Amino acid sequence: MKHLIKTSNSIIAALLALLGFSVSSCEEPRTEYGSPSVDFVVKGKVTSQETKEPINKIAVLVSETAWDNDTVFYQMDSVTTDANGNYYSKRTITSFADEHNYKIHFKDIDGEENGLFNDSTVIVSTVKEDYKGGNNHWYGGEATKELNIELVPKQ
Repeated sequence: MKHLIKTSNSIIAALLALLGFSVSSCEEPRTEYGSPSVDFVVKGKVTSQETKEPINKIAVLVSETAWDNDTVFYQMDSVTTDANGNYYSKRTITSFADEHNYKIHFKDIDGEENGLFNDSTVIVSTVKEDYKGGNNHWYGGEATKELNIELVPKQ
């Protein structure tokens, strides 16, 4: 029995060594490590629909969604508007897809400090042509969308 196990192990080791050498002798080995990715940037200004004034402290939450726009793949980091109502969010997405949908949600988080505003959600889509600066390998480039929005004051 020991002889059979020893012989089997020797045969398996010889086969693995032979296969390993045959794979490593390819003319052009192509080994790549990493994940395909793109960068998505959304920026803009949030103002009051009523006064046209910028709104400070509005949370801007960016999520990548499925094409049905209801399934959120994952929540991205949120940002907050500055005193001039400006916001900027940049996120790297790991994906093989050429097309992406993003749900941009604007939420009043400061209470009555700057007035009370209704939340708003906008869907932004990108296609392969929107991404610039890719390297035709793992990095697909960066897509930038400018989204200025007016929030409606609560009554």
